[in-house]
Amino acid sequence: MKKVLLLGLALLFVSSAVSAQQFALYNDEARTTFSVLGVEMMDLVRVYLFCNPPADGLQCIELGMLVEGEGSFNPFQPVYHGDVAQPVLAAGFPTGDTGGCWNGCYSEDWVYFCYADLFMMNDLSVQLSIVPFQGPPVQAWPKMLTCPGAEVEAYVLNNFCINMECEVSVEESSWGAIKNLYE
Repeated sequence: MKKVLLLGLALLFVSSAVSAQQFALYNDEARTTFSVLGVEMMDLVRVYLFCNPPADGLQCIELGMLVEGEGSFNPFQPVYHGDVAQPVLAAGFPTGDTGGCWNGCYSEDWVYFCYADLFMMNDLSVQLSIVPFQGPPVQAWPKMLTCPGAEVEAYVLNNFCINMECEVSVEESSWGAIKNLYE
């Protein structure tokens, strides 16, 4: 019985830890898709950068962007959420370093930080990925600044793909490995 209780607590802990401190890229404000297919030259594609704040709130973010593939686009200037007070490196999203701060402590569920429209220059595939801030100084991971002022690692939920299917990466694990953590 003790092992079952510990396993249940471990799963609760793991699920709560994964539910916050995340970045994700989506095509719409409702967060329904991160793969856009059938895009042709001169089409506009919108990409949103979403944040899921840590338990003690979100004050600022800092991350980099990586563009891969044969597709090419010209990005329009990013549009920031109305509660973002200090966007920095505004020209960075969606092709380079970006970051900024909220007007205060933001602690609600998923919210978009900014979005940008991409004017497609061809109909080839392209993938956008969230990576660590490239600096200077170069960072080890995409990060968030919590309301108490601690810098925490932000986990990347997905990539954003145009004219190709994107897969969400999942780290392999097993019930035995999780159970062994608590024995």
